[in-house]
Amino acid sequence: MAAVDREIDRLFELSLDEFTAARNELAKRLAKEGEKERSEEVKALAKPSAPVWAINQLARREKAQVRALLDAGAKLRRAQERALGGGGSDALRAAQG
Repeated sequence: MAAVDREIDRLFELSLDEFTAARNELAKRLAKEGEKERSEEVKALAKPSAPVWAINQLARREKAQVRALLDAGAKLRRAQERALGGGGSDALRAAQG
């Protein structure tokens, strides 16, 4: 990952209150360094909404738990598809528990 990409990623680690000022500072610095295209890219980054920010923080800090949640959702979806396809509802009940 390029240095600027890491800096962009770090923006999304910040609190919502810090995001805009840090984004603007990064864009300004990139423009001064002659990176006009990257500066415009950074300026165009939207501040995440509170729900998106919260999910992003969880995904960064609780990777194993988020993975477990996604895996459970996938398991439940597969069980529901089987039940709807005539495969019975036992697997669906087990996946819900």
